[in-house]
Amino acid sequence: MTGTYERASDPADSAELVSFFKALIEPARLRVAGLIVDEALTQAEVGARTGMGTRAARGCLRALEDAGLVQVEGEGAAARYRMDADRMRRLAATLLDSPRVRAIAGATDERSRVLSSFFRDGRLVKLPTGDKRMLIVLTEIAGRFDPDRAYTEREVNHILRALHDDYSAVRRALVDHAFLNRQEGVYWRGRREDG
Repeated sequence: MTGTYERASDPADSAELVSFFKALIEPARLRVAGLIVDEALTQAEVGARTGMGTRAARGCLRALEDAGLVQVEGEGAAARYRMDADRMRRLAATLLDSPRVRAIAGATDERSRVLSSFFRDGRLVKLPTGDKRMLIVLTEIAGRFDPDRAYTEREVNHILRALHDDYSAVRRALVDHAFLNRQEGVYWRGRREDG
């Protein structure tokens, strides 16, 4: 997986993870979440199956919805709630997929070795000098940018500053290697998928 290395170091991702854990720390909410993983249910159905009643089920579902963990189909009493499987997969990748975790588990692939050499605690230690290693590192960094969004230079700098002190060198490398495109102070994700 690309674009998932220790993303929790990004403040936005950290807030998302905190929200996730806060939503599921309560045993009743965790029980409700487990119930709606495989099947979309109404508040009344959740209340009946858990034995907690509709009102308590409504509170649990609202907390899960506020944390962005559920998808809601319909409105009012007929609304059906289901865990957002795509979001759960993204969060799992954020938490569990990192080159360092894979290296500890015995991974020997080139990408894991390179990323574990150049990243420490979610930060880029230095930019590599070799082309192959540079492309692996830049592919990883480019994963922090939404391909369907344009960014101001200030937004790009903010994202990269959390990653490396010399964020302008990283920004330049991303542009030079076509991972980011730039025109008149606006940046967007390039179509390069090397690494």
